[in-house]
Amino acid sequence: MAWMFLQNKNSLLHKILFKKFGAKIWEEGVKRGATTTWKIIKEGIDYPKPVVRWQVNNGHSININADNWILDRSLNRWPATCNTIDIDDKKVSFLMDEEGNWNSKKLSEFFSEDMVKLIKQIEKGMNNIEDKIELVHTNTRKIVLALCAEANSVQTDSKYSKFKWLKKLKVDQKVYLFWWRELNGALPTKEWLCYRRLANTTECPRGCHENEDTEHIIINCSMLKVLLQKLRSCGFNVPSFQDLDECTMALKQRADKGLVKIYVLAVYYSWRSRNMVKHDNSKIPIAYTAVEIISHVSHLQ
Repeated sequence: MAWMFLQNKNSLLHKILFKKFGAKIWEEGVKRGATTTWKIIKEGIDYPKPVVRWQVNNGHSININADNWILDRSLNRWPATCNTIDIDDKKVSFLMDEEGNWNSKKLSEFFSEDMVKLIKQIEKGMNNIEDKIELVHTNTRKIVLALCAEANSVQTDSKYSKFKWLKKLKVDQKVYLFWWRELNGALPTKEWLCYRRLANTTECPRGCHENEDTEHIIINCSMLKVLLQKLRSCGFNVPSFQDLDECTMALKQRADKGLVKIYVLAVYYSWRSRNMVKHDNSKIPIAYTAVEIISHVSHLQ
C-alpha cells in the first residue's frame, strides 16, 4: 500500500493523506501523542525508504542532505567532501538555475570536484514535472515487498552485533578493523569504488581478471590462493572455502582455532600487499609474507 501511495499521486489515498499531512509524511520519526492512524501511515512510508530514491525533475520535493537522490544514500550518510551545513534544509532545486539545469557555480561552491561530476551524471527529468520516487535497484527479479523486507532486516541486525564473533579471533585491532569493514561492505574494493564512480573498472589490480568484491578479497584472489598454498607447504593445513557464507560460518564456529587465525591474517596481509601493488607498484615476496604471518600468529598465542 505504501508503494502504491508513493507511485500513484492521482489515487484517492494519496490525495487524502497528502492534503491532511503534506510534506510531514517524509519527516523522520513520530512525535509524541500522535494518533494510531498517523503511526500506521508513517510505518508504511518508512518501510520502503531503504530501497527507494528520488528521481530528480524540478527538485522542489527533495531535501539535499536528508533524502536519497545520489545513488543509494543521502548526503548525511556519504563519506564525501562537501559543505552540508550551508545547504541544510535546502531543496535540490537550490542547486539549479532558472531553466532547471544544474548550476555549476553553486555545485562547485558546496561539493568537491568528484561529487560535482557525479551529480551532473544524474539523469534529470523535465523541470516542469514533480519529483517522483523510484527503486534504487531494478531488474532484481524481486517484488517490492521482498526488497523492503531484505533491506529492513539488514538494518535491524546491527552491524556491531552481526559480526560480534570477530572479537573472539583476538587479533590486532588493525586486522579486526579490516575484517569488520570488509564484512560490512565498507572496504574500498574496485567494485565499491566503481559503484561510486571513483574507478573505471571493477577488475582486481593484481591481474586476476576477476571482479574485485568482498568474496574475491576473502576467497578467490589468485595471489591469496598462492599465499595460502605457501603456508600449506610450510606444514600449516589452512582451510579453503568455496563461497563467502561457508567462510564466515567456519570463522564464526572456529574463531579460537590457530589455523583459522592464520587464514584471517593471510587475507589481511594479502590485502596489504594488494594496496602496495596498486599504490606503490611494489611487491612483497610470498615467502616473506608467509613468515610474517607465522610470526604474527605466534605473538597472538
